[in-house]
Amino acid sequence: MPTIRTLFSRIAKAVGISSTADDLNLVSRLAWGRNAPAHARDLFHASVRGDESAVEALLVAFPKELGSVLNDALALAARHGNTGVAKKLIHAGADVHELQDEPLRWAAEAGQDGTVEYLLSAGANPHVRNDAPLRSALANGHTKTARVLQTWPQPSPA
Repeated sequence: MPTIRTLFSRIAKAVGISSTADDLNLVSRLAWGRNAPAHARDLFHASVRGDESAVEALLVAFPKELGSVLNDALALAARHGNTGVAKKLIHAGADVHELQDEPLRWAAEAGQDGTVEYLLSAGANPHVRNDAPLRSALANGHTKTARVLQTWPQPSPA
């Protein structure tokens, strides 16, 4: 069964979803449609909104229940440039390499420079799938993000 992130990506691309309200509505429908853990919807909403305190509270209160959806929440946080949330999710066990570094591609596609840099520092591969993150950044006019990806790893200070 496809993950929420895969479904979200297909649907978002097909219908051109871009606003946070649309994202939240879609996440809600997908979470309930795939029998997600009870608090997954809350985690997804907090990840999209960048609500670090809500994410932390949910992860503390329901660590086992939410373990299966951490990667989906990470992709949502990355897409919206919520670096603080991404840090908390990775610390809780989300994998930056899930679905071939999909969180990095989503962050690059949206021009989220700070989140791209954080994901790279957390070990995401900028060259995955034939430089998909770079191609996504360039296709959407995010030249600064593209530069970050092209020059990673950052040169050591002299």
